[in-house]
Amino acid sequence: MSGLGSIWWPRWFPPDLRLSWPRQLAIHWRANLLMLGSPRAIAGFCAISFPPVAIPVAAAIAGGWLAGEPRGLGSIAGLSIYAVVVGVYLLAQHLAFMLAIDRTYLPFVRDALRERGVPVCRRCGHRLLADAPRCPECGAPPPGPDRPADAAAPSVAAPPPTTLPAPIRDPAPPP
Repeated sequence: MSGLGSIWWPRWFPPDLRLSWPRQLAIHWRANLLMLGSPRAIAGFCAISFPPVAIPVAAAIAGGWLAGEPRGLGSIAGLSIYAVVVGVYLLAQHLAFMLAIDRTYLPFVRDALRERGVPVCRRCGHRLLADAPRCPECGAPPPGPDRPADAAAPSVAAPPPTTLPAPIRDPAPPP
């Protein structure tokens, strides 16, 4: 998973970019709007994050939680199996959600950063130099006038073109 800081929580922004909470919120707001403009990204997010729901559904359909008699949550065996099913479901759901975030949402966060003048790689999120021909982290070419944003990451549709606002500049902290 390219952009994940860990499997527990994604790294939304490059580590050297220190943004205030309101600025982070504004970037996520813009990223959400960009993603909502891409039905392909929304479908991909749902296709990745919904399958773990089958775990508790299959366990409920199996009946008796595979504990045999006595069935249901009234027995220690039934309650134990229920606890394991819930634990497995929560872990699988979280991992699927993190994969969905990495594959479908993080490219839009990076697009929102680039709109605000922060040069980042759309594929891996590495901070780019202005004249870098390729990302030093993953080797992807940066999008430019002759290369649309979706060419760098073909699995996610490119957002609609927008005008570039002024770059984000947080004030320096007082000494």
